[in-house]
Amino acid sequence: NERGYWRDVGTIGAYWQANMDLVQVVPTFDLYNPRWPIRTWTRPLPPAKFVFADPGSGALHARMGIATDSLVSEGSIISGGRIDRVICSPQVRVNSFAHVEEAILLDGVDVGRHARIRRAILDKGVRVPDSELLSEICRCYNDWIADFCKPHPDRLKGIAMLNVDDPDAAAKELERCVRMGLVGSFIPVSPQADKPYSSPIYDRFWATAEELKHPLLMHIGTPRNGVPANEFTMDVTELTGAGRSTTDYWVRYSLGSMLFAGVFDKFPGLKIGSVEHEAAWIPHWLKQMDFTYVERPVFTKGWKSAEGLMPSDYWKRNMFVEFMEDDLGVQLRDRIGVENMLWGSDYPHAEATFPRSQQFLGRMFAGVPEADLRKITSDNAAKMFGFTLN
Repeated sequence: NERGYWRDVGTIGAYWQANMDLVQVVPTFDLYNPRWPIRTWTRPLPPAKFVFADPGSGALHARMGIATDSLVSEGSIISGGRIDRVICSPQVRVNSFAHVEEAILLDGVDVGRHARIRRAILDKGVRVPDSELLSEICRCYNDWIADFCKPHPDRLKGIAMLNVDDPDAAAKELERCVRMGLVGSFIPVSPQADKPYSSPIYDRFWATAEELKHPLLMHIGTPRNGVPANEFTMDVTELTGAGRSTTDYWVRYSLGSMLFAGVFDKFPGLKIGSVEHEAAWIPHWLKQMDFTYVERPVFTKGWKSAEGLMPSDYWKRNMFVEFMEDDLGVQLRDRIGVENMLWGSDYPHAEATFPRSQQFLGRMFAGVPEADLRKITSDNAAKMFGFTLN
């Protein structure tokens, strides 16, 4: 019901009258009317705000609102997230543990928790979902891989992908994957920063995997966002020499975190392993854990094995390693445990040993007894994932 306004200001009188139209008690031409199509007034907004964790909360991985080399407009809130080289228009919100890089966020954009955005322009009012989107992506993949393996279940065994941001939801998806015939599940090699694998929130998830005899796998390049200084991601433009040559750090930390939190005491039948981090690092890691347990017990925060085991004993019972090109790991097989080692070709990836897998095996396993060779290259995988060998 807005009345239109028009005045020709070509004469002195008309110009004076136009000015009077602006200053009346109820102006004919109201510059402060936000419903007019041409607006000369904007609603004032509060200053940009950065939200941090309560310093007294004692959180191991406190959330931090951080902006570097960025422009943050009024009304925006960086609520425990991080932005790097970003332009934030008014009333943008970046939620906890989200990471936005080299992007433009227009008015009213809402970036969900743990979301990652890079080199993008988000239009006004766009909401980026949080980890629910990742869960749905995993669910779609699981449907696809199960369907792909159906025609040849004796030859093809599918591995599911699980988002464990919500461990109880992940447990339900694990159950569904088992019903579809999938024989194992990938989980992040390092979870959300505020939900380490030592936390009891995963108990139902671990219990489900144990009950269903469903092995879990921690694949290289899958640290969840929020892990400080991670230089190994699936974005090859971010890879560094330091990141690529120290990838085993993340899997060592996660498995050690579980062990010293008593996870394998609670769930002695749980099987979980390292995938594509190679294997030669394992003897030193086991020695360090045993040393810490015996010689530096103050660091184990009171944990003692319920069964009188050493940390290295839990490795032999509950963990395993898959590797591709590690002749030193093969030489150390007696320290690692022949029963705990699985070789894979990484087919059909570009870095796979195929079509020269036999040459790779001949070089890596030169002088290795036939029994050990069979266990590492076939028997152990067949036992774990339910293959019948010919």
